[in-house]
Amino acid sequence: MHMSTLFPNSRFILMVRDGRAVATSIVRRKVRIGGVNMTYPGTLTFWERNIAFMINQCATVGPSRCLQVRYEELVMRPEPTLRRILTFLDLPWSDKLLKHDELIAAGGIHISKYEPSSNQVNHPINASSVNAWRQHFPADLLARAAQIAPHLKTLGYVD
Repeated sequence: MHMSTLFPNSRFILMVRDGRAVATSIVRRKVRIGGVNMTYPGTLTFWERNIAFMINQCATVGPSRCLQVRYEELVMRPEPTLRRILTFLDLPWSDKLLKHDELIAAGGIHISKYEPSSNQVNHPINASSVNAWRQHFPADLLARAAQIAPHLKTLGYVD
């Protein structure tokens, strides 16, 4: 059953990130995903399959219910991006959104110690992760990444 059927008044945020960055993050952090070949080509294939599905689902519910947001936009321009998200959700702005790390440190937000990326959420928003994948992504795979994952081109991550 489709999520929009289960939650007819819901709105969805589709967070999109460069598949090469996603693959690098999964491989380097040794995240285990059932049925996924945990190599760079395998995780890039996993990203392609999932991003294609999610973009289709977003298109199915339409722009009034699904907003596509780039991860890179969020970390490089957090305030305008968060304002756009909140406008879409019909929620009020709060400067606290830009200082989530302070709320976590003060105990105002509980973060699971079992979630692999929790240690990253505890820090202020920073854009260092946007291009970090470039130091680790295999050079031989770079030239054929768009063949493995055509949405890299569709989404404007490669020419």
